[in-house]
Amino acid sequence: MKHNYLSVGSLFAQPGRYVVPLFQRPYVWTEEEQWKPLWDDIRRVAEDVLTAKEVVRSHFLGSVVLELQHTPAGHLATREIIDGQQRLTTLQLFLKAAADTASNSGAALPAGQLADLVHNRHVPDDDADGRFKVWPTEADQPAYMAVMDALGAAIPSTFQDHPFALAYRYFAKSIGMWLASKPLETAKKSDALSTALYQQIKLMALDIDPGEDAQVIFETLNARGTPLLPLDLVKNWLLREAVRKKANVRHLYNGHWRKPFDLEIEYWREEVGRGHAQRPRADLFLQNFLTVRLREEVASDRLYYRFLDDVDKHTGEHIAARMEGLENNAAIFRAIDEPDEDTKIGWRYARIKELDFLTVYPFLMALRTIASDLRACVKLARSRLALFRGRAGRINWGKIDGHVAK
Repeated sequence: MKHNYLSVGSLFAQPGRYVVPLFQRPYVWTEEEQWKPLWDDIRRVAEDVLTAKEVVRSHFLGSVVLELQHTPAGHLATREIIDGQQRLTTLQLFLKAAADTASNSGAALPAGQLADLVHNRHVPDDDADGRFKVWPTEADQPAYMAVMDALGAAIPSTFQDHPFALAYRYFAKSIGMWLASKPLETAKKSDALSTALYQQIKLMALDIDPGEDAQVIFETLNARGTPLLPLDLVKNWLLREAVRKKANVRHLYNGHWRKPFDLEIEYWREEVGRGHAQRPRADLFLQNFLTVRLREEVASDRLYYRFLDDVDKHTGEHIAARMEGLENNAAIFRAIDEPDEDTKIGWRYARIKELDFLTVYPFLMALRTIASDLRACVKLARSRLALFRGRAGRINWGKIDGHVAK
């Protein structure tokens, strides 16, 4: 693994792309937790540049892990972001906001310098998306294009509430207020901000050597004590395994993961439970899913490792089947967790949820799966027995279906 201590300017100045793999989670950073601290750090360094008479000390933003990809001749050098996609994506949103704000204030030179860190100027005709230095995971791509291509704050209404739009507006407002605090120094402040990003704001970029296991590095960096959820690690493992087995990764992702999980990320990341037992709903789902699969109690702090136990237990199961199982069980979980009270079973689920009986969820999920299998068996039996007309006509199918429904 090679490491380089680079400024933000050095990282993004050269033509190239940093691509977020399909198997990484969508964008989740927020104002209080990440955007505001980032702006506070950058502003402080820019003010040091503005007032210092000597060399300004660098500020370290953290590390990113990258894996160089094989690209055809004539295409931009591309690196996959193994770790640090939230940080790099946020920096691009910040740079876009800073360039737009500097341009609006009349500081043309720093505006151009900052804009050069956001877009690749020359890309092949068959790679229009290559104009972006950072390219997010598929679920976030439409919103990212809308924000990064927008003129100033003119973001399409469809994406106004997406975290990308919220981050851009936060940074644009914050930078604008800072520049306007001393109108006579607007140009100098814009220059100081550009200088800080090109020289003093730095990251450690780690390039993985060919043959190193990116999955192991990803798990080591993210599986312990970070906001990354166990379900994110499961997604990473599944899609990386699909790559290894030369399966159609995009088809698997769009068919089984994007809609039930990535497009519903707010639902899955919402905290549920009470007191010290409170945790993301995704953790509760995965714990219940694994409890049913392994037929034993699963500790909440060992979810990803118990998933790997399940992999070892069912070594012959295809990736598509695993992903379909998670997709189907996610639908069952949501039917229990967000019940339709207009139905008899939904009304009962709602009473269970009101009583906060979360421990009964694995039983209900298993029961729903069994009931689904029973209905399938009855349907098959009906189609077969219907061939024997005389006998089939005497069967009370309504009574059988009623028992299955119960």
